[in-house]
Amino acid sequence: MTTYNGTGAPEGWNWCLSYLATAGILIGFDASAHVAEETKNASINAAKGIFWSTVVSGIGGFVTIILFLFCAVSIHVLIAFADMLILEA
Repeated sequence: MTTYNGTGAPEGWNWCLSYLATAGILIGFDASAHVAEETKNASINAAKGIFWSTVVSGIGGFVTIILFLFCAVSIHVLIAFADMLILEA
């Protein structure tokens, strides 16, 4: 399987960065839930922590998506690349 890499960076580096961005966005609320049992007034503070970590993760995810969209190539390049994949199969 091949991927389109318009940056010239090694494929492993691109894979690590894409995985890191996704994992970082998904971890925030889970970490807050695990720490809840060690928190004073956990019924209130844990809920606040989970809420705010989800808000911050959402904002971070939105910024990440906007950055990916600004770095994306033209739709014509993607269509041409998809045609090459179909021809290879």
